[in-house]
Amino acid sequence: MAQDSLKYQLSATLDIKASYLVTDVLQNIYAVDEDGELIKFSPEGEELYRFNEFTLGMPTLIDATNPFKVLLYYPEFQTVVTLDNTLSKTGSFDLFDLDFDIIEALCFSNDGNIWLYDPISFKVKKIDNSARTLLSSSDLSLVLESALEPSFLLERENWLFVNDPESGILVFDVYGEYSKTLDMPGLRSFQVVDGRIIYFNDKTLHAFDLQSLDRYIISIPETEKAIQNVRIEKERLYLALEDEVRIYSF
Repeated sequence: MAQDSLKYQLSATLDIKASYLVTDVLQNIYAVDEDGELIKFSPEGEELYRFNEFTLGMPTLIDATNPFKVLLYYPEFQTVVTLDNTLSKTGSFDLFDLDFDIIEALCFSNDGNIWLYDPISFKVKKIDNSARTLLSSSDLSLVLESALEPSFLLERENWLFVNDPESGILVFDVYGEYSKTLDMPGLRSFQVVDGRIIYFNDKTLHAFDLQSLDRYIISIPETEKAIQNVRIEKERLYLALEDEVRIYSF
């Protein structure tokens, strides 16, 4: 098992207790604070914009795949909110109103529509904001040995990745056809970067090469505080700690 030898330099520290943290391809940072407010920071750590919708509860998902169209999901009210690059609200819709129920996780597709898992039909579906089903998988209850309870979805590099903490990562093509399940149970989230699945687990940053199937560890800076989440974007590393976010360059 190989380990990357990277030299990290601390470039900024954000004074925020982030309950959720993601980054985009432009190296911007999006953090939900403990009150449920979304804050966007520049790559240098400068606060840029804020957004809140406190009446909807706490957002549990941010999808910043497209930095000009950001998705927030509020599961308590099954509501999707879309924002522009200044975190100004551009739209919202209620999945209850679209005849969906108990949707735990979803994500943007590369064409700007939405992937979700429908537990009633046991299918992964791509829908538009009018609930029109554009693509659908087969009935996964006939394929999988256990019930699917996804916590995280991500479309990257022409694949849809569906994370089930019990089973691992289910891989679908962009037409919704099931391909395989990767043996990576227990994850909350992950990234797909340059053909590698990168995930933080058991206090360690791991990488899994989707082509060679090799697994290895990526070194990260030591810290005296507990790490909640880790992100990598280009030559930046982001550590979400108990009460702050540290940005490193390498």
